[in-house]
Amino acid sequence: MSLHRFVACGDAIFRCLLGSTALGLAVIAGAAAAADLPAREQANSYISVFAGTNLASIGSDTGYVGVTLAPFGKISEPGFRVGLFAAAGRYKYDSIDDNGTPPTVHGTFVTTDFLLGYGFVGENWNAKLYGGLNVQDQNLSRFDPGNPVYGTRGGLKVQGDIWVNPTEQTMVFALASYSTAFNTYYATLKTGYEFFHGKEIFFGPEVTLQGNEHYEQWKFGGHITGIKLNEKIELGFSAGYLRSSDVGPGAYGKIELNFDW
Repeated sequence: MSLHRFVACGDAIFRCLLGSTALGLAVIAGAAAAADLPAREQANSYISVFAGTNLASIGSDTGYVGVTLAPFGKISEPGFRVGLFAAAGRYKYDSIDDNGTPPTVHGTFVTTDFLLGYGFVGENWNAKLYGGLNVQDQNLSRFDPGNPVYGTRGGLKVQGDIWVNPTEQTMVFALASYSTAFNTYYATLKTGYEFFHGKEIFFGPEVTLQGNEHYEQWKFGGHITGIKLNEKIELGFSAGYLRSSDVGPGAYGKIELNFDW
């Protein structure tokens, strides 16, 4: 993946997120033997938080955390929204140097969003539209003339997402965003079916497209969404196949936690 090098604080963010996710997995494993993406929002909540980790066999991984605030009412009601997001990650890819050999380039990145928008709520759906600021710090282990995604850049970001329950046993979630910082884009769609009749745990396929001025990547896999740890916390998993223009094919996995207050 072509997003780029940790400054010291970026590395700290990443390790913290990765560590907290690993702790969550350990707790679940002991009891029972996861865009980039907000899940359903609870009826009496004013704040929704999601955090997770993406791992890929192509040598990339990302930790992230996001917050949705409804400062003037509940998230279950239409109204003004504030969206905050931060992620940090690392990756590697091969680049052709002057003598034709393909040395490995290691990259890291830190990205943050500050978004303002509006939440729409229906009987069996909710959606949000946002606009705001995205800042990215992208770094490489060595200069690569073929990669324009390098340095610190801010830009305008727009984002929209929607969650729909067409029936009590089905769900659809979609999210799309675009930032003028390095022309970064992200879009995901997942659908699911609730096989346990009332547990609201959905299984189904997901597809994701993402990229910037240096790479394009798509993912196709499956997800489990809505595993309730208690009334306020939900867990989700996803995994599947990916192909990246700068690295090639691979596999990915994601775990995500959602908290509502």
